[in-house]
Amino acid sequence: MSSVLIADDEARIREVLVRWLIPAGYETREAADAETALAIMAATPSDVVLCDIQMPGQGGLWLVERL
Repeated sequence: MSSVLIADDEARIREVLVRWLIPAGYETREAADAETALAIMAATPSDVVLCDIQMPGQGGLWLVERL
């Protein structure tokens, strides 16, 4: 099963994406900030990361540079 990490500071956005992805057969993981997303990827890499560009603290571009 393919996995998707959703990194977005807005819980509602994460919730909507999870509702779309799970029925499509994807395993999902969630992070509310870029630092947490990076830690999740280090522990259990996902196949795809959907990330918000503007989040409190480090943003999506910071995360992409490190991934």
